[in-house]
Amino acid sequence: MRGPTPYIVVLVATVVWCGLLFAPPVIASVDGPHSGFAHFAYRFYAPICHQLDSRSLHVLGFKLAVCERCCSIYFSFLLGVLVFPLFKRNIATSELHWLLLAVAPMVVDVGLDIAGIHPATAMTRMVSGSFFGVVAGIVLLPSLLNGLASLFHHHTQAQGCAYESKA
Repeated sequence: MRGPTPYIVVLVATVVWCGLLFAPPVIASVDGPHSGFAHFAYRFYAPICHQLDSRSLHVLGFKLAVCERCCSIYFSFLLGVLVFPLFKRNIATSELHWLLLAVAPMVVDVGLDIAGIHPATAMTRMVSGSFFGVVAGIVLLPSLLNGLASLFHHHTQAQGCAYESKA
């Protein structure tokens, strides 16, 4: 019996993560912004994002679980995962320089804002986050797939089943 393919696992996990970004505003619109469920949903994402209302996209009158830049990173990562099969033969797993290049626009955007030279806008936050997210999805996916393939292979060997990785 074969286990799930690593690509499908990453794709489903990424879709679920992105979908859950909408949970807090949906819950808040139904139960109220101070309900226990809405509070928990926002607190779940709080360790990874400042969640400033003025820097967040809104749905149903309430902010998403993360800010504009984080939202752009996650949805663009999903896009990178979706387009990865088109590029996978041309991507090396150790392309750290691409990640450094991709993070540069975010660093510049934040730096210019902090220095008071140019304020970060919703557009600059979303564009810089999107650029990083797509590149991160394409560049990091081979390592994620290899790690999951190893995990699945180890798990199926422990159960006495052979698993062939196609990652």
